[in-house]
Amino acid sequence: MSPRVQKGPNKYNLNNRNRHTGIMKFFDEEKGFGFIVIDDDGSDIFCHLDDVKKAEYTMDMIREAIAKKLVFTFECLVYQRKLSTGRKAINLSLTI
Repeated sequence: MSPRVQKGPNKYNLNNRNRHTGIMKFFDEEKGFGFIVIDDDGSDIFCHLDDVKKAEYTMDMIREAIAKKLVFTFECLVYQRKLSTGRKAINLSLTI
């Protein structure tokens, strides 16, 4: 069962406040985004450069995390797009 999404002026929803874990699949530095594979179900979740910066991680740290397959913990933000919903990883932290 997926989290419910609010429609209207507030298009963001954090119904599922549980922390998830996963490994960064890749990160495109030029485009400023990447994807994390969620351990629970193997699906991908979007990760934006702004959220990486909020967590105070450098691109060197992200490259190392990808190379060493380090585990991230994060919350899942569900948001409404024009025709569907999307998911975004927020409040990132590296598990050491």
